[in-house]
Amino acid sequence: MSSVDNLTNKIEEDATREVRKIMVTTENEAYAIVTSKEEEARADAKRLMDRKKLEAVETEEKIVSSATLEARDLIIKSKEEVVDRVFKSALSKLENLSEEEYVEFLKKSLETIGPSEDCILMVPEKYIEAVKRENLKVQLSDEFVSDGFSLINGTVLYNNKFSSLIDDIKVNMESEIFDKIFQN
Repeated sequence: MSSVDNLTNKIEEDATREVRKIMVTTENEAYAIVTSKEEEARADAKRLMDRKKLEAVETEEKIVSSATLEARDLIIKSKEEVVDRVFKSALSKLENLSEEEYVEFLKKSLETIGPSEDCILMVPEKYIEAVKRENLKVQLSDEFVSDGFSLINGTVLYNNKFSSLIDDIKVNMESEIFDKIFQN
């Protein structure tokens, strides 16, 4: 072979070696880049999964908290309805007192107030005859109240209507009654 052929072969072999060397280096670099990007992707995926798990836990806690509040509100509303029924039942019983029970209530209430003979007493129409029979030392009005009684003493009006008395008791004692009924 000639020296030109030898030189050509040598250049070819050197070029082939250099190409292989470059290919190996490039493959190693490519592998390193791919590995690095895979690790980044796994780390990003883990962070994303962790964040989503945390969001799921927070969402679950919010849902449970909301449901707990809703349940508590429903229980309180139900208890309030029971207390309202108790007050309505008490009012109904007072509104349906027998004549004797009503007159007894009226006498005791008037003893507490201590009215003068010029006071004007208003009672429910259904009890007027029973009250007249008692000869109370007050003037009976021609006007009627729906329940309980009202007493006018000069410019002072004593409102002892059952509905008003129940409302006063409800305002002043509702929490105590609530606790007593439900043993809180």
